[in-house]
Amino acid sequence: MKQFNELLLKIKANQNLIKLFNEIRKNGPIRKSRAGLDLHVSKPTRYSLMKELIDENIVVERVTTQGGSHRRTSVIDVKNNHFYSLGIDIHMEGIDLKLMDLKHSVKEHLFFPNEIDRKKCISTDSRSVVIERIQSGVKKIIENSGVDPQEIIAFGISDAGTIDRREGVSLLNPYIPEWVDVPIGNILTRIIQVPVYLMRDSNLMAIAEIRSLGLKDVNDLLCISLRQGLGLGIFINGQIYTGETGNAGEWSRTNVFTATKRDCAAGKKGELDILLGLNSIMNLCSEGAVDLSAKTVFEDYETGNEKIVTALNKYIESLGVQMANLVSVFDTGHFILTGKFINCGEQFVQKLTNNVKAHLYNNPYRSIRIIKGKLGAKAACWGAAYMAQEMLFNPKQQILS
Repeated sequence: MKQFNELLLKIKANQNLIKLFNEIRKNGPIRKSRAGLDLHVSKPTRYSLMKELIDENIVVERVTTQGGSHRRTSVIDVKNNHFYSLGIDIHMEGIDLKLMDLKHSVKEHLFFPNEIDRKKCISTDSRSVVIERIQSGVKKIIENSGVDPQEIIAFGISDAGTIDRREGVSLLNPYIPEWVDVPIGNILTRIIQVPVYLMRDSNLMAIAEIRSLGLKDVNDLLCISLRQGLGLGIFINGQIYTGETGNAGEWSRTNVFTATKRDCAAGKKGELDILLGLNSIMNLCSEGAVDLSAKTVFEDYETGNEKIVTALNKYIESLGVQMANLVSVFDTGHFILTGKFINCGEQFVQKLTNNVKAHLYNNPYRSIRIIKGKLGAKAACWGAAYMAQEMLFNPKQQILS
């Protein structure tokens, strides 16, 4: 079997070949007679390009029957069990890894927990321990899956902190001690020499949830993710917006003023993370206790627990104000809630929707649509594996375009 790097170079060297491959990869199985029509080349040329992909063993052809007439037709599709991307999500609670095939199905999933201090909202593991956990995790998931390491074509990294996407460096993760200027790209290429793509977790969660929900009719939306902090994935004009260095959507680092210590965990000028992060919910609902989970809190809100309803209504009020500000900035009323928010129910969503509408300054009558995601915390790792393939095969286009 040829090394994938050789195949990729060959495919990319022919503009029509890479376009055809991407069409089959995204839309397959597709009828052979319909594939490559947008290339505007002759039928013999299209079939010659298809044969080249089939001969390289990355595209397969099969004959099927259609309808009651039993008409036989040829379809082509990528060979999904031939090459894989590996998604890695680095966050406070641990390291998630997903091995994804070319049809975006997860072949193997592993999770390696960190030691954490929930009250302080940080991992107690050092930088070196977490790096070792990532390295051993990569080797373990490949071993468990039985995949040939040469079939791993790219790494996708989800980082909950500040990054330099261009250099593949994790600049700062506030939830892991000493996690500063970590060259995560170089660390991973020491294991397998393939491209490494780095992106913030909130954008990857947006990518995953948009695909999961099948939102093909929405070009502009904002994805709000609740993990330890509050993330913002920005989807504008049909594309994920990452910014110059990859840190667009660092919503949790926005400086805000807070009114009273009772209403949030800050009580003074501080970051939005302090006002609306997971610890703020726990503090409001349990007065500092750490035995409650986000799932329990949201369930109790739906069942009418008086203490939880009172506390979360204050949280919703604060969140609604900030979301109304986002509506004014981005001119979109479409939101996805993901992460811990997938545990919330219809009453929470409806109350939040009404609060956003109530705080709109310019147009209080515009449509506000808030929906829950399906993947939650799993979205970051899934999005990382998906993003790696998109960047590898289609680097000149924005993800999800």
